[in-house]
Amino acid sequence: MVKFDELPVEIQEKMLEEQVNQGNKRDPEVFRKAICASQTGFTWNMTCLGDDWGEILLYKNYTPFYNLYPKNYYPRIMEVSNTPDFTDKIIRVVIAHKSNKYISWSCAETFKEAEKEFCTTIWNYAREPQKEVCLTFKDISDGKGKGVDPSLIRIVDK
Repeated sequence: MVKFDELPVEIQEKMLEEQVNQGNKRDPEVFRKAICASQTGFTWNMTCLGDDWGEILLYKNYTPFYNLYPKNYYPRIMEVSNTPDFTDKIIRVVIAHKSNKYISWSCAETFKEAEKEFCTTIWNYAREPQKEVCLTFKDISDGKGKGVDPSLIRIVDK
């Protein structure tokens, strides 16, 4: 069984949030004394994670938590677009994901450029930058590059 202070900070915060949501005082000491406290902590089944809290707190299996609450680390360099097929994609420094939208610095493609930027733009879609694949004509004739988005293929001599 895990100790409260050994949990990742985001899980500790979610436990304290659930504690308050269920009408209790925010008090990490409750969980330090009894990690599975329901009386003055919170009742698992009254949360989105339900019984998965058992996996998290008893077996240190954090996967159910991160499946429901994925880690979002920002800022980061991403391809952004307003179309789902990314036909109008450009590179930007994305600073947040909020309300199903991505917020980027308007004209910054690098962290250095972002230092001077103060205007933001909102995008519908963002993804990790797609890597260009370099292939020779021989590679292509040998069947390499199958399934690769053609826009990512660059033909090289050798």
